[in-house]
Amino acid sequence: MLNLLWSALNLGLLLGFLYLSFRAVHLLKQHVGLGAAAVFGIFLLTMGSKARSTATSAPPQNLMAGARPGAPLGDGSALYSVPLGFTTLQLVAEYYKTAGAVRPRGLYATVDGIGLGHRWQPLAGSLQPQGRQLRYSLALNHTWCLLGTPVFSSVSELEGLIPTAKPL
Repeated sequence: MLNLLWSALNLGLLLGFLYLSFRAVHLLKQHVGLGAAAVFGIFLLTMGSKARSTATSAPPQNLMAGARPGAPLGDGSALYSVPLGFTTLQLVAEYYKTAGAVRPRGLYATVDGIGLGHRWQPLAGSLQPQGRQLRYSLALNHTWCLLGTPVFSSVSELEGLIPTAKPL
């Protein structure tokens, strides 16, 4: 619920800023002229369309800090989704099987969805075998932003079970 209110506050401030910008362009057009209003409007559009994203287009990294470099290639993977308000945390667990036992090899996480005023970033994670499932533990950095500016940041930990594929 708090995430929804924070997103509504961000949306309200953004709409208020847009309204004030259009009013300023209208006043400039009335008192100075169309040319000055057009220049000011173009200036506002270029300032508002600057890329402020800190995310890179690099592929997700393996979050398991203790992953063995000599481990065999994974022969299985499991996808698991965890809801985070309006966004969804997608987990991909990579594993291999030796003598019928499941051994984790990698944990990859991405966050997708519309999170107006929120940024979720996976920090670290681990996988532990538990029978035919994998127990995951994941640390996430949750940043609360007001119009794109970070205001508060907290780290939360998620834990759960990821089912693996049944043998054929």
